[in-house]
Amino acid sequence: MNGFKDQLNIIQILDSFIRIGSVDQKCKDIASHILSLCIEAQKFDKCAKEAKDFVVWLKSQTMQRMEISKPAFSFALMTILKKNELARDYCDVQGIQLIDKFLEGPCIDQQPYSP
Repeated sequence: MNGFKDQLNIIQILDSFIRIGSVDQKCKDIASHILSLCIEAQKFDKCAKEAKDFVVWLKSQTMQRMEISKPAFSFALMTILKKNELARDYCDVQGIQLIDKFLEGPCIDQQPYSP
């Protein structure tokens, strides 16, 4: 290490971290939250691959087998879909069905969130 002068791709690091199976859900919640904010703040052309990979990962989540909490999922989704390029990738039939199931199920049935 040269005194922290090497640049690190935090978006790529966080994207890799959330995919690790043995990581605690709360840690993944925090990582997905920060990852969403970083993607939102970065110019799309500088993080396109990682951002698209994150969208694919979010689409792979099911209501029965979510790797992050429902509040973390909805935050990540609503934050990154502000980018037009990512909204286009997400808004196919599968993405719309996932949002529909999420809104009809957990969002309506959920009790007030307490971490």
